[in-house]
Amino acid sequence: MNFHKKPDPVNPLNGQLHYILDVAMLISTESARDISNVAQLQPPPANDAGVVEIVPMTLDCVTEISAVRIRLPQDVRNRDAKQSIGRTIKEVMRRFDPNLPRLDPLNDMKMKDAVLEANITRLEALEKRKKTHPIRLVSC
Repeated sequence: MNFHKKPDPVNPLNGQLHYILDVAMLISTESARDISNVAQLQPPPANDAGVVEIVPMTLDCVTEISAVRIRLPQDVRNRDAKQSIGRTIKEVMRRFDPNLPRLDPLNDMKMKDAVLEANITRLEALEKRKKTHPIRLVSC
């Protein structure tokens, strides 16, 4: 939804910035009681409609970005807007369940760089090898 740049709180003189993302998350009503601890947030169970909260988190919490884009209301702070966002998120999850399409820098973002293309191809090959590696098939 939005992002902010903040100086490193440990060493503000080193010039490094931390990126804080404001993310709209559909979470369980139980989790919504205390959104200050992001690690404790849970998705809503099937019998719970859930609530949408705007949660700040650091960029390193993001592991993947989807190619799906949704339209947001102008003011996302009021209750009706959050409910609208929640309905939209549920509809996206229903349509693409279980696999949301990942954002592809080459096709979706139109990045044209031979080195980037080679690195992405190599990364995909490594991920495929990792998934099929025999050690992953061994149960504990």
